[in-house]
Amino acid sequence: MVSGVYSEGMKTFLVALSMLAVASVSGAQNPVKWSLQGPRSLTVQPRAVISLHVTAQIENGWRVYSLTQPKGGPYGMTITLLPGSRATFGGAVKAPAPVAKYDSSFKMMAETYSGKAVFTIPLRAPGEEGTTSSTLKIRYQACNARLCLPPRNELIQLTLKVKSGA
Repeated sequence: MVSGVYSEGMKTFLVALSMLAVASVSGAQNPVKWSLQGPRSLTVQPRAVISLHVTAQIENGWRVYSLTQPKGGPYGMTITLLPGSRATFGGAVKAPAPVAKYDSSFKMMAETYSGKAVFTIPLRAPGEEGTTSSTLKIRYQACNARLCLPPRNELIQLTLKVKSGA
């Protein structure tokens, strides 16, 4: 078509190409590196509460949305335990104060972390002795000035050896 309107075949090709580009960017690029400070295997007393320190190292120019991000815009971070984890939360997650700023893309106030953010997660060991695994699931969304990646899940597995007198 000479009038500048794309043919159906060209439209299909452009849609497929754009989907491939988004999949390529979101699959290959992860501007957030997560780490657990300390060992991934701990010996603890039954029902003991331990503090896990999890760090998000966020690449320059990127941001992630806070645990307290209001609904209706970008995906706020969540920290949960996967089903089957015998440990439970022993209190509220402590997070750094987010930076609140109007986000014109979402037309709302956004609460974000950038650079380095450390989260303290209180985890309560089960009451019974034995060895158990628990997995933290951190769901977050990363954005920069040009694009937002789809929300991602980071899994951090921890082994607890529950023993009286530990």
